[in-house]
Amino acid sequence: MKIQKTMFFASLIVLCLHPMKVSADEAIVCGAIMGVLLTWFGIPVLLSTIGFGAKIAAGSLASTLMSLTARIGSGLKLVAVLQSIGASGVSWTTVIVGGLLGALICFLIRRRVL
Repeated sequence: MKIQKTMFFASLIVLCLHPMKVSADEAIVCGAIMGVLLTWFGIPVLLSTIGFGAKIAAGSLASTLMSLTARIGSGLKLVAVLQSIGASGVSWTTVIVGGLLGALICFLIRRRVL
């Protein structure tokens, strides 16, 4: 079991460094896994870092965006959505879409389109 986990993570690292060194199926699976992980963990962490959380942090980029949208009079829905994602995370639908996009990107890299 430990060897399988090691091979799995080694495949992910190889894909990140050079996607042409793994088979097409491995590249697509690794791309999907990386897309899921980046969507599931990356987006909430990024939003929390810039100030979107259970409360909008004072003096942060989030508070600046909130102030700017209040002055303009539009975009408050965007701030509310970003705060919700920062506080509670993304939905499963978003995670699945992230995985599909990761697989698609790796497929296009394998086809040398990107």
